[in-house]
Amino acid sequence: MTQLRDPSGRREKQLARGLIVMAGGGLALLAALWPAALDPAVRTILEHALEGAVVGGLCDAFAVWKTFSAVETSAADVADGLGQFVGAELLGASVVEAAVRDALARPEAREASYRALDQWLGSEADCRARFSRYWEDAVPTAAGTLADLDLGDVGAGLGRPAILDDVEAVAVVRACAGAAVEALAADDEFWRLVQLALEPMLTAVPLGFGKMAAGILVGKARERLRNPGGMAVAPALGDTLAPLVERALTVGGPAYLRGWTALPRAQRVQAAGVLLGSLSAPAVEALTTRALAARDHLSTLDAFSSHPLVRSATDSMLPGVAQGISERSTVVIAAILRTRSGGQLRAVVEANVGRYLQLIRVNGTALGFLAGGAIGAVLWLAGG
Repeated sequence: MTQLRDPSGRREKQLARGLIVMAGGGLALLAALWPAALDPAVRTILEHALEGAVVGGLCDAFAVWKTFSAVETSAADVADGLGQFVGAELLGASVVEAAVRDALARPEAREASYRALDQWLGSEADCRARFSRYWEDAVPTAAGTLADLDLGDVGAGLGRPAILDDVEAVAVVRACAGAAVEALAADDEFWRLVQLALEPMLTAVPLGFGKMAAGILVGKARERLRNPGGMAVAPALGDTLAPLVERALTVGGPAYLRGWTALPRAQRVQAAGVLLGSLSAPAVEALTTRALAARDHLSTLDAFSSHPLVRSATDSMLPGVAQGISERSTVVIAAILRTRSGGQLRAVVEANVGRYLQLIRVNGTALGFLAGGAIGAVLWLAGG
C-alpha cells in the first residue's frame, strides 16, 4: 500500500533547514579556505549562488514562521477567514446546488424516496386512515376560514359550469386544501422519513454537509406547506377537492348561501363543520387514490428529480437552501475553530498544510541559488 506523505512537512522542514546550513557552510568555506584555489569566474558565480541560497532560504523561513505566528496570535480572525473561505469556495451556493441536483438525479434517490413514501403510506387501509385523521384535524381550522367568507356570490352561481371560477368558491377550495396540507406539514413521522431518505442521497455534498442539507431541505419544505401562497402541492389538492366542494355547496342551496353572512358566526362555524364533515368520506377516498397512484408513478420514473412536484419544489427551494447551507457552514466552521486556542489552531494548520509551506522554503533556497548564480555570472562577464 502506498505510504501517504506527512502533511505536517517534518521531512521538508529538515530538508529546508539542511539546505540553508549547507549554503551557509559552503559560503564560509569558500571565503575562508579557498579564496584563490578556484578559477575567478567559478568563485564569483559560486559565491553569489550561495549568497542567494542563504538569503532566499532565510527570507522564506521568516515568511513561514511569520505565517504560523500570525495564525497563533490572530486565531479569531483566522477562524473567521477559514470559515468564510469554506463557505464561499468549497461550499459555495453553486457548488452545493449542483451536488444536490446531481444526487437527486441518481437512481438510488428514486429508490430511497419510493421506499420512504411506501413506508409512510402503508397499505390502502393505512393510507385511508391517515388521510381521515388529517381531515378530522383540518376541520376546525377550515371551518373557521369558511365561516368568515361571503358565500352569497357562490350561491348565485350554483348550477353554472364556471362556479369554481368564482373568487369565493376558489377560496372555499383553498381553505380545505390549505387545512389538509397544514396537517401534512405537522406530521413529524412523515418528515422524519423524508429526512432519513434524503441524508444518504446527499452524501455528495462537500465536507460531509449532506445531513445539514437534508435538514434544511426538510425545513424549507415544511415552511412552504404552511404558507398557502407558496404551496406547490395545493393545485393538486385543489383539483381533487373542487368537485367535492361544489357538490357540498349545492346541497346548501342558493338561498341559504345568500344569507350566509347574516347568520351568527358560531352558527356559520357549525354549518361549515357540517359541510366539511360531509366531504370527509369522498375527500379521503379521492386523496387516498391520488396518493397511491403517485407512489406507483414514482416507481416508474427514471429519476426522482424528474417528478413534476419534485422538480417544481427543487427549482423554487434549492437556490435558497444552497445559499443557507453556504452561510451556515461559514458560521459552523468559524465557531468550531474559535474554540481552539492560538497554539491549537497553529498546530491544526501546521499539521494539514505544513508540508506545502516548508516546500516554499526549499524552493526559495533553490531559486535563490540559481538566481544568485545567474547574477554572479552577469557580474563576472560585465567585469571581465
